[in-house]
Amino acid sequence: MTRNFETEVHNRIRSDEELYFWLQNEAMEGFWVFDPGSEKNFWCNPKFLKTLGFEKRDLTGISEFDRILTPRTAEVLKRFAERGGSEEADLSFLRNDRSPISVRNKLRILPSAKDKPSLVLGAALETQDSFFEGDLEIHLRTLLDSLPSAIGYWDKNLINRFANRIYLDWFGIDPSNVKGKHIREVIGETLYQQNIPSLEGVLQGKEQRFERRIPLADGSAFLYVLGNYIPDIRNGNVEGFYVIVNDITSVRETTEQLRKSEVELNMLFEALPVGVTLLDHNHEVVKTNPMLERILSISPEGLEKGLYKNRIYLRSDGSRFAPDELPSHLARKKNLLVKDVVVGIQKEDDLVTWTKVTAIPLNLPDYSVMILTYDITESKTFETELIRAKGLLEQTSKLVRIGAWDMDLKKKVGTWSSVTKEMHEVDQDFVPDINKGLEFVKEGESRNKIVKALDGLIEKGIPYDVEMQLVTAKGNELWVRSVADAEFENGVCIRIYGAIYDIDERKKTEIALFKERSRLLAFVEHAPAAVAMFDTELKYIAYSERWMMEYHLTGKNVLGISHYEIFPNISREWKEIHRRCLSGEVVKNDEDVWRPAGWEHDQYLRWEVRPWYQIDGSIGGIMMFTQDITESCLQREELKKSKLIAERASSAKSEFLANMSHEIRTPLNGIIGFTDLLLRTNLDSTQYQYMQTVYQSAGSLLDIINDILDFSKIEAGKLELSYEMTDVLELGSQIVNTIKFQAHQKDLEVLVNISPAVPKYVNTDSVRLKQILVNLLSNAVKFTEEGEIELKIEARRKETDHAAVLRFSVRDTGIGIALENRQKIFDAFAQEDASTTRRFGGTGLGLTISNQLLAMMGSKLELESSLGKGSTFYFDLTLETLDNEEEADWSGLSEIKKVLVVDDNDNNRKILQEMLGLRSIPCELVKNGTEAVEKLRSGNRYDLVLMDYHMPFLDGLETVKIMREKLHLSENDQPVVLLSSASDDSALIEESNVLGIREVIVKPIYIRQLYDLLGRNRLVRVPSRKTEKTSSGESPSLKKPVRILVVEDNPVNMLLTKSIVTRILPAAKILEATNGMDGVEKNLSFTPDLIFMDIQMPDMNGYEATKAIRNLEAGHRHVPIIALTAGIVAGEREKCIEAGMDDYVSKPAVQADFTKVILKWLN
Repeated sequence: MTRNFETEVHNRIRSDEELYFWLQNEAMEGFWVFDPGSEKNFWCNPKFLKTLGFEKRDLTGISEFDRILTPRTAEVLKRFAERGGSEEADLSFLRNDRSPISVRNKLRILPSAKDKPSLVLGAALETQDSFFEGDLEIHLRTLLDSLPSAIGYWDKNLINRFANRIYLDWFGIDPSNVKGKHIREVIGETLYQQNIPSLEGVLQGKEQRFERRIPLADGSAFLYVLGNYIPDIRNGNVEGFYVIVNDITSVRETTEQLRKSEVELNMLFEALPVGVTLLDHNHEVVKTNPMLERILSISPEGLEKGLYKNRIYLRSDGSRFAPDELPSHLARKKNLLVKDVVVGIQKEDDLVTWTKVTAIPLNLPDYSVMILTYDITESKTFETELIRAKGLLEQTSKLVRIGAWDMDLKKKVGTWSSVTKEMHEVDQDFVPDINKGLEFVKEGESRNKIVKALDGLIEKGIPYDVEMQLVTAKGNELWVRSVADAEFENGVCIRIYGAIYDIDERKKTEIALFKERSRLLAFVEHAPAAVAMFDTELKYIAYSERWMMEYHLTGKNVLGISHYEIFPNISREWKEIHRRCLSGEVVKNDEDVWRPAGWEHDQYLRWEVRPWYQIDGSIGGIMMFTQDITESCLQREELKKSKLIAERASSAKSEFLANMSHEIRTPLNGIIGFTDLLLRTNLDSTQYQYMQTVYQSAGSLLDIINDILDFSKIEAGKLELSYEMTDVLELGSQIVNTIKFQAHQKDLEVLVNISPAVPKYVNTDSVRLKQILVNLLSNAVKFTEEGEIELKIEARRKETDHAAVLRFSVRDTGIGIALENRQKIFDAFAQEDASTTRRFGGTGLGLTISNQLLAMMGSKLELESSLGKGSTFYFDLTLETLDNEEEADWSGLSEIKKVLVVDDNDNNRKILQEMLGLRSIPCELVKNGTEAVEKLRSGNRYDLVLMDYHMPFLDGLETVKIMREKLHLSENDQPVVLLSSASDDSALIEESNVLGIREVIVKPIYIRQLYDLLGRNRLVRVPSRKTEKTSSGESPSLKKPVRILVVEDNPVNMLLTKSIVTRILPAAKILEATNGMDGVEKNLSFTPDLIFMDIQMPDMNGYEATKAIRNLEAGHRHVPIIALTAGIVAGEREKCIEAGMDDYVSKPAVQADFTKVILKWLN
């Protein structure tokens, strides 16, 4: 506030007489002026400051006037200034201690001076404190003092500001003295400590409610009170709290009495020996006692869930109650007492609890019916059992065939039960007497026995128990047991009575067993083996003649004599065997060996000891059996020796086959090698045909020798697998390359379908796996005249993180195999039939060897075939997967947007689509050249067209020619790659160059080959080949001069090796050595660049010669040594490498084999 504003206010008031008198009359607590345009312009007179607890000196600066005016009040005054007029309003101001105070004001607009804003003038009528100083405060206090509850107000410092009269009665302090005191002084330390949590809670702004037991001030009694602390929150701050405490002592005492009564009632309710149930008006269970829960076998929780409704309720006769027939329903429906109804409760386990139920209608607000349930299961069970026992006795008599009889000797009349009459097969109205009864007993031993027993019973009172035979009224014989007793009067028998048992089956069984035992004894005595039968004390019961003879007891009487007495030196081991068998065990030895005194060889015995059993199932003793099996065991030993001799013979045969293989392959090397060289010279057509026949015949002979040798090695167990890291994609490529040229000669389509899910590297014997698949593919080519051949490799499932099951399959569209011949083709030296052998040739060993190799790998060949449609051979291998895969750089593939595949073979199109899809390369598929031309004519363009050459209607070249000449699409407008089955067709190459075809790829195309092709993006044209005719198998040659040493003892093979090397290395200088020692010496003087070393040579073989050369090098120049060997037994290659050789060429070898190693080691 500025001094100018205060002066302006004074001037305005003095200038207006009416306003001045208005302030004198209305402003009882002072007045103030507020400028709505500036909140800092607020002025009040000294009286108003005093009302708020200020001294004028307390307000020293303009900014401190906001200590009086609250933001809320400022907003109210601004809105009033906008409305104008006059009115009364309760406004909040701040005291000197910053506490709020409510002031009743009369508001009006102070007239404005010229160019000055209107001001708000307020006359303070009264404050909240002054309001209570009037009569209203007296009335209010009187009212609060009259209440039976303690009511008060405590500020946030726990200082009392108000307390009613009840404080005097409870705490002995006059309310006028409570004001200004701390709560601890008023209620005492003990109660204060108890109330601290509630005090802390209310000062945090949370209403508190609690019960306390407090002593009266005079100590005469205790009160139970219910306290409430209600926080006084102003502007978000707790300024204090209101206290309302009610005396609940009488309520508490009444509640306690009710609780005690309820406890006693519940104790009575729960202790009742009868089950009690209370139902509501919805017929739902409201309350039960423990006895009912025990009767029903349901927990309280189960009762709440209504499990009793699942029970079945039965009448006494076992029929079911309908729900509305139960006593509780009848009592409620008819409002009548329903008493003593027997109800059976069938539980979930099918057991029935029998009860007697009384239902009493109550007609109370909460209850409709009370049910009393008595457990009568025990008495009901007893009653049921009594009835059942009576019936059971009758049934048992019939079942076990026990009849009763009674004879009155005075009246000479008898009584038979129904069972007795049934046994005698007489009518139920039959009336017996003694004489009639005796007539049914079989004459002879049985009748004599019963007559004697009856005389003793009647005359002397001796009870009897006899077994006898009856002859029934129908003539049937029946064994019975009769027991009887007598009743005497004055020394005279007046009544006899008894029972008769049907023992016919038992008696007949005993007779049969007796006969069987007699036969057994006879069998034992006359058995051709050594058999003896003993009782439990090891005393002889029976024995065979062989036993007596073998144990040298002939002529002795051993029946009833202990075995241990006859043989006192029996070992502890045998006595333990006897003990175990008497306990129920069976002990035997199929081959017990020992050397009797004086024998030149061992004796072999088979023996067995087992218990034998009585009729009642108890062990009656043991039986011992011994058999001399020496002769058969000696024969077995002879067989073992024969088998060993046969195995040695088989091994010798295998060794012979290996040696013969070497001897045969050595001359074959000359035949095949020179034939290969001769085919590369200029021959006329007849000569070429003859030499081709010789070459093919030699190759067939080599295949036969290889099959026989492999079969021999497998049969002899000499073949071992060698596992190594194998590139599956590369393996598939190598396998198909082996047979694709044969297939293309027959115009067969070769497909390679390797699933993208197949791991790149696995651990396997790649040589043997390749051998199996090449054999299957060669067979497919051999037996297929048209169509296609497919090699498929797929991942079946993942076994572990480092193991997977791969399926290898070869499918063809050939002649198929008849159902009856599918097993036969897997037999050694067997084919489907004789005509197959004549037509296609072969040893019939290929599939046998493949299957045996797969057996070593834990698999086998499977076959699916349709005669005339083709076959599929497949097998599954579980292989370890390896993580050495190096991803090729095919980054250029991302630039390929779309590829067109043109191929008439559905499978080939599908395989190419899958290969492209693996790299997310979109492609379109068409099945002939016509469709391809239409695609391009419609304006479609592709990054690349993969065009098959061999197609009907338009072949690949004709289709490309239309693209170039009629559609005017140049090589750059539409790149094309041609897929062909021909690998050396020079005319095809020339025509492709003319048509601007980027590359010619020999089918089948492999996935990496395809990616390399696409990855180049802008394909480079294949360089034109020479148009002049060249030999189909021409190999590259090296012009540089090199020095070659050939170490070979066979002149033919020496000439062949030199001839082949000369063709490959025209400038080479070749030196001959005829044995290993000669080779070592010439190596020192000749210093060759490469050595070809034969293995089998006189004086010093190839292994020894190689080791000698390596020892002489001793850190000097290392010359590559290539092994030449006709041996292909297991481990041959390893032996060569171990001896120090660098590589390996197997005889017979052709120029391509030599070219490969020469290019490798002289590169």
